[in-house]
Amino acid sequence: MSEHLGFSRSTVYRYLADLCEHGLLAQGSGNAFVLGPKIFSLEYRLRKSDPLTLAGRPIVQSLVEEFGGTALVNRLFRDRFICVEFETSLPEGQETHRRGQPMPLVRGANARAIQAHLPRHRLVRIYEENAAEFAASGLGRDFGELQTKLREVRAAGVCLSDGELRPGIVGIAAPILVGPDTVVGTLGFVDRSDALGDRRRKEIMAQVRLTARILSRQLS
Repeated sequence: MSEHLGFSRSTVYRYLADLCEHGLLAQGSGNAFVLGPKIFSLEYRLRKSDPLTLAGRPIVQSLVEEFGGTALVNRLFRDRFICVEFETSLPEGQETHRRGQPMPLVRGANARAIQAHLPRHRLVRIYEENAAEFAASGLGRDFGELQTKLREVRAAGVCLSDGELRPGIVGIAAPILVGPDTVVGTLGFVDRSDALGDRRRKEIMAQVRLTARILSRQLS
């Protein structure tokens, strides 16, 4: 650890001791450390106080009651988005997403719904760092092509991907916006491709777009 961080062993031990003292880390077996009890306390407080989580909880529950599958609320964090709330009709162990799961801001419906509303300088940086992956996934052989596709997503207000993240899985997402046009996350829906015919997909897309707009108004 000291070699990786570039600090002396004594400095690393001091930092670890401080983190353990504040409950952010705990001593595991051997020389290992694990997340401490303070993390669980913070997660409890987050679920009781975060406006996005509180407003999104009944919405994802309603979507799953109506359509089955998995509905989730994601929060944008730097160049990733993180699931902060989800509901699923799938048996335990078969979930496609988990609360706290981070996802890269490149592939899939949730990623594109966010990309379509990012400031240009942030989008340029993400594209330059992942140009090969954008091209391989058919999202854009150059930045201009990516912009054209994202303008279509922005105009539609909702995005669908089929098999982009996992074979046989459809993702549908709409942006959650606060203020005039600041994206803070997405409302997403996930299910098996063979469970969703064209009519069903259109119904879910319309409902996800509508409820994402309602959620955006609640947060603004």
